[in-house]
Amino acid sequence: MNGIKYRNGFGLPRELVPLDGWFRFVFMVVWWFLLALSLIGAISGAWKDFRPGHATTSPTQLVGIMVGDAQWPTVRLILGDEAIRSGLHPGDRLVAIDGKPVGADRQTIDAQLAGPISGSVMIDARSRLGQLSRHRLTRDPLHRQQALEAMGLNQTLNVLLTSGVDFLRIALTITCAAWLMSRRSRDRLAPWASMMMLSMVLATSDTSSWYQSAPGFWTEIHLQANVPAFVLLVGVLALFPEGCFKPRWTWAVVIVTAIVVPAMNYSHIGLSPEVENVIILLLMALAVVLIVIRHRSMPPGTGRQQIRWALLGFFWSLVCIVALVIVEIASDNASTFSAAIWTTILQHLVIALLNALLMIAITISLLRYRLYDADETISRSITFGIVTLALLLIFAGAEKAIEILGEEYFGERLGAIASGTGAAIAAVMIGPLHHRVTLWAEHRFRSQLGHLRLGLPLLVADMRETATPRALANTALARIEKGVHADHGAVIIENDVLSAHGIDDKTVRAWLAKDLAPTSNFRRLYCDRTDPFFPMRVPLYADGVGLLGWLLLGPRPDGSFFSKEEREALLAIADPIARALAIAFQREKADGEWIREVGALRGMIDRLNDRLNRHFGPDTDELTHNRSVT
Repeated sequence: MNGIKYRNGFGLPRELVPLDGWFRFVFMVVWWFLLALSLIGAISGAWKDFRPGHATTSPTQLVGIMVGDAQWPTVRLILGDEAIRSGLHPGDRLVAIDGKPVGADRQTIDAQLAGPISGSVMIDARSRLGQLSRHRLTRDPLHRQQALEAMGLNQTLNVLLTSGVDFLRIALTITCAAWLMSRRSRDRLAPWASMMMLSMVLATSDTSSWYQSAPGFWTEIHLQANVPAFVLLVGVLALFPEGCFKPRWTWAVVIVTAIVVPAMNYSHIGLSPEVENVIILLLMALAVVLIVIRHRSMPPGTGRQQIRWALLGFFWSLVCIVALVIVEIASDNASTFSAAIWTTILQHLVIALLNALLMIAITISLLRYRLYDADETISRSITFGIVTLALLLIFAGAEKAIEILGEEYFGERLGAIASGTGAAIAAVMIGPLHHRVTLWAEHRFRSQLGHLRLGLPLLVADMRETATPRALANTALARIEKGVHADHGAVIIENDVLSAHGIDDKTVRAWLAKDLAPTSNFRRLYCDRTDPFFPMRVPLYADGVGLLGWLLLGPRPDGSFFSKEEREALLAIADPIARALAIAFQREKADGEWIREVGALRGMIDRLNDRLNRHFGPDTDELTHNRSVT
């Protein structure tokens, strides 16, 4: 069967295979259909929102109220003067809308309140004192516009900060999907990841005003795309990055997801939303566990770096989810329209950031672009997170301690003084804290580069007194290739190859004949990103030694160039390597001269023995041997 390769004898999927034949044709038809739906919905919704006076507003805000989540739908905020004049107050419970019992959730209430602009709606509400009253409200965007102007925010800026951010999120996801399909359509997993991204665009359309230009149609699209989007997401994560069903129980996670998620969505089996959320989180957790297991079993290389990028994106997505939950709680408890609007804007930003981090991480991984920058990104992210959290804790702890001491010994609150002192303590601590955390993060996540920068100079300093120049060059080159992830490399001394790894000497000599290294400034690196053989050229130069030769490094396996930290490390180790090689060459020369002198002396002794044997007989040879032993 196209798309899956089966294990002989068991019929269990072993790995995905590149799409081919009729299956590829069907797949591409579906993919282009999803792309067309995404583009049409985004463009039509954008056109509707950006036209003056046509920005999409929720039905509740059109009638001048905001409804909160509670055991019973309650008026949380009043936006316009009309609702106030009608007698509605925050805290009033909604009973009926146009004579029909009010729905139990916001989506149902929005559907009941929806209707033509300038039309009216009749709302029955019960006050906190239990009094039932009827209120007629008009659907008018001016209710929201007046409330925005009262807080100093016009409608255009609000649209840009909400709908504009959503549009950027959707555009980024569509771009990642198209990029993956155009660059990696023959890969095992990339086409499925591309389809997953397009499905997610449609599945999350309820968070974007761009997909409300035809509510009934797009609502149905959203409901239908929600299931394949999640199934594809779990499947892509479970098979990441090479499309292999390894370990063996990977296929079970994929099949269970493909059965359970549609069953929960279509069959209405009666599970509570809490149970469904637990099942969804469990399936996601199993997919992540599979990625972690695969990462631990993989040898260092491209696949391992791909997984690191994916895990980095997933980690920061979880951070965004936690932040989103906090923002949603703040939004639900907002006591003013201003607070509600700003928390809503923040929700859009966090959702966009969450989506961007996950989509970019998956795209970079599957495109194999700058894979070896994952360690650097992880190190910096961890450093930033730990330092930020530590500073917040230091500031909060110091401020609270000073307030307690002020109340204990001075009998009054020291608000401004406590805040200023806490900020000062945090500012003093930021330097040493950042230094220590940075060293720990580099040691934990970038140990190879740390060993290169600190360990290699000590190693070559020890080897220069005992090893040959070729052995020293071989050892240093192996460490350098491992530290900066170079595909191959060579050490050149006097336009000849002293050592070469991953490339034969003949190829290096042919490169030297065509592309000689520069001979001007030897205190900097020479980079040629277009050179397929040696884009990085490090002069082996040291004070008192001069230019001894060149360290030539090939590109990284993913084709990307070396990072700034790697280039700085290469420049730092050039001096100790040059000194060690110079000393090794001098010692080798001195050893050679000593060997030649010893050989000459042995030749003289042998000739003297021959003469003694001729004059004094064979006993003299034995006598001479005894004397030499003595």
